[in-house]
Amino acid sequence: MIPSIEPARWIADRIEKLVRDSSDRLILGIAGPPGAGKSTVSGRVRELLSPLLLDKTVVVPMDGYHFEDDYLRDIGLHHLKGVPETFDAEGFLKLIARLRENSDEPTRFPVFDRSVESSIADAGLVAPEHTIVLVEGNYLLLEREPWHRLRYYFDEVYYLDVPPDILRERLIARHMEGGRDRPGAESKVESTDMPNAALVAGSAHRSQKVLENS
Repeated sequence: MIPSIEPARWIADRIEKLVRDSSDRLILGIAGPPGAGKSTVSGRVRELLSPLLLDKTVVVPMDGYHFEDDYLRDIGLHHLKGVPETFDAEGFLKLIARLRENSDEPTRFPVFDRSVESSIADAGLVAPEHTIVLVEGNYLLLEREPWHRLRYYFDEVYYLDVPPDILRERLIARHMEGGRDRPGAESKVESTDMPNAALVAGSAHRSQKVLENS
């Protein structure tokens, strides 16, 4: 495990090396449980890259592939929003495959707006000049159908590890910021987030590196 000094620095340095060794588009994953800091680390990686690479790098979050709340209510999964079954896994898989196979074409993707708990269609863009694609999400390494097929399209995937007690407090704070009271936030964390974290942790061995992000 890489110490928690600066996981983003480690990833940025790794990207600089990979770019020197290959002229093809790089598709790199940042995986980890909810609350591990994937979005923050992804943004920080971009900031740490050399100016030459900054404009060539784009972040693609998995969260845009949440199913809509109305659909989740219809299938009885709204109370479990965030578990693998509440994502359009096939749609996400098609996006990553397209980014790998059609690097000369612009590709739009949905972006999740946490303020309204909904995805905005086509809000994100991967352009042909984006030769470094950072994909961040919980289930990039999950060993179940269809998620396990994602690994085929990534050059490398890095896993962010956070101690459970720190993770729990981060998630409670996130849900309270979203409008829940503390008991409601704690209930959501214990019923959905922490079981998800345990599920995701079981796939960490499929990553190139485990990076501590406490």
